[in-house]
Amino acid sequence: MNQTKIDIHKTPERYQKAKQDLKSDKYLSERNKELILNFLRDAELGKTVLCKQKKEIEKRTCLKYLHNLKTIGIFLRKDFDSVSSKDMDEFIYALKDDTITKKNKTPYSSETKRDFKIILKKFYKWFLGNNETYPELVKYLDTSHKPKQPIAVTTKQIEKIVHAARTDLEKAVVSILFDLGARVEEFL
Repeated sequence: MNQTKIDIHKTPERYQKAKQDLKSDKYLSERNKELILNFLRDAELGKTVLCKQKKEIEKRTCLKYLHNLKTIGIFLRKDFDSVSSKDMDEFIYALKDDTITKKNKTPYSSETKRDFKIILKKFYKWFLGNNETYPELVKYLDTSHKPKQPIAVTTKQIEKIVHAARTDLEKAVVSILFDLGARVEEFL
């Protein structure tokens, strides 16, 4: 059975547009643009995971890589191949201290800060470590995950939602989503 995932986020279009926007970005050096695009190409081809089993990286993940590497490049204001340990420490400290924020000036979540570190390690492993080792520049970055307690919905709360639904279809959708625990794309 062929199961196709419905992409409600229009990821391929957003990814292509982000790559085009990157090419004309006035805050990044031409060298960093080239490195980011080469890294993304290799990620899509599965060439960034050579030590392990080759694995093609999905466009949605590549889009996250692109945005985060762009943010890093803009903060550092220098080519990735000339970043020093001091520069890296300054970036990580600014990230930790919430000096680096989203466009709307709100701080990044702890998960997003972790993503920045993971992407830095992955990028520099690809760039300077021949996809085999983490260079000293990023080796120390802590990417451990502290799982947070998920927000749980009780059966009684779901029964209230089902009871408040206006149509049988709405009641069925709420019941199925609760029983399956599926994401919207999976459900569609």
